[in-house]
Amino acid sequence: MLAIGVALALSGLMTSYASYAIHGGVGGADLGAVVEAVDQPMWIPIVAIPATFLLLIFPEGRLLSPRWRWFAGTLGVSMSIAFLAILLAPGKMTESSFPDL
Repeated sequence: MLAIGVALALSGLMTSYASYAIHGGVGGADLGAVVEAVDQPMWIPIVAIPATFLLLIFPEGRLLSPRWRWFAGTLGVSMSIAFLAILLAPGKMTESSFPDL
């Protein structure tokens, strides 16, 4: 739950700063574009953690048995790969607030 809150707070902060920097604030448009690019895949921890890990550790706060560790590890690695794939994808950021970046 803490990771979800931190990811949501970081996403809001990055969105606000990117808009500020792109419109002439401290850091300039280049830094704003980089921050906006990093913000693009931030939906993955916000959506994927509740849909996977919270279900895995419900109701006692730990995995049901040690046999589930490989599955939890695979989910963590998959989320990391998806985050990096979206972050490093070439082209314009059509899903962002600034689609021409």
